[in-house]
Amino acid sequence: MKIMIVVFRLVSAISLALMSTITQAQESKIPTSIDFEIGERWEWARINNKTKLPEWNFFRSIVEKDGIKLFFDGKNHIQITQVFFDGKSKKPWRVWPIKVGRQWEYENEYKQADGTLFAVSQNVEVASFEEVIVTAGKFMAYKIVYKGNARNSRGTFTQNDTYWYAPSIRAYVKYTSEDGKDYFYQRELIKYLTM
Repeated sequence: MKIMIVVFRLVSAISLALMSTITQAQESKIPTSIDFEIGERWEWARINNKTKLPEWNFFRSIVEKDGIKLFFDGKNHIQITQVFFDGKSKKPWRVWPIKVGRQWEYENEYKQADGTLFAVSQNVEVASFEEVIVTAGKFMAYKIVYKGNARNSRGTFTQNDTYWYAPSIRAYVKYTSEDGKDYFYQRELIKYLTM
């Protein structure tokens, strides 16, 4: 009898874990401040395409300022909703909820550090929900593919970006950018810490 109870509990735990994974695979809602804990920290590295070595690191952590949870990147405090939702654009960077097969258009214009106007226009598709292995570990993530063009004063060129967004940690774990010719770079999550 005790063996049957242990087996039943084990099967129940496995079923619950599978249901959680399947639910995440079906749809991921936009994170809110409630979903984050003070002290959480994500650290990424930009990887050199030629040497395959990290070029530089950057981080984001959750802090509390004036009673509000915010992202902090070492210089700036950023509202959580600002990272996940672009409310200004009719063709936003991310459309929620995320689910496999969802498609939309993304457009954005901004000034680069040198003052040059930069414009991006891409078609976006959530291609899959798949396992991704990065330095920080193994994650189930949505592969979100952005394909299109970018333009600045030097002309128009191909701009293809791919993000792997892991709903379990509410962040992307891998990102690649390429122009279809010789430009390619990658960022990946190297650390994720919780309190």
